[in-house]
Amino acid sequence: MKQVWVIGSSGLLGSAMVRMLKGQGCDLFEPSERIAWRQESMVDRQMAAAVREFANCAGSGPGWEIYWAAGIGTMGSSDADLALETRMLGLLLRTIESIADLVGQPGALAFASSAGAIYAGSRGDVIDERMPVAPTTPYARAKLAQEDLLRAFAQTHNK
Repeated sequence: MKQVWVIGSSGLLGSAMVRMLKGQGCDLFEPSERIAWRQESMVDRQMAAAVREFANCAGSGPGWEIYWAAGIGTMGSSDADLALETRMLGLLLRTIESIADLVGQPGALAFASSAGAIYAGSRGDVIDERMPVAPTTPYARAKLAQEDLLRAFAQTHNK
């Protein structure tokens, strides 16, 4: 059975995802140590340990899925809070890349983001994904940076 991890499972979106995935009978992973997002001195170690623990659970199974619905950022967050969130996503991706059991089997990453923020400075009447992004806040710029991390990861590992 595919191993599934929802990062941010206690938040509004993450908890809804957990309910849906449980209803589908997914094997949900929960790290032995909860990630303390607001304690920067601990979060790097916790994230790396959680990814390694996830890899051990996923083993050489038929595949894995990770859903990122995490973070402490809001529209009013500081650059520092958002930098931590982006750094944690980068750490997740680098740690996945360093574990042969994960990159050697089928896997999927889903990223949840408030994408509307990236168009806040747009002048068009209708906004869609073809519109150039026009971020006006640190939150929107951080979300674009996070999308760039994921795009680079996907380009490297999408074979």
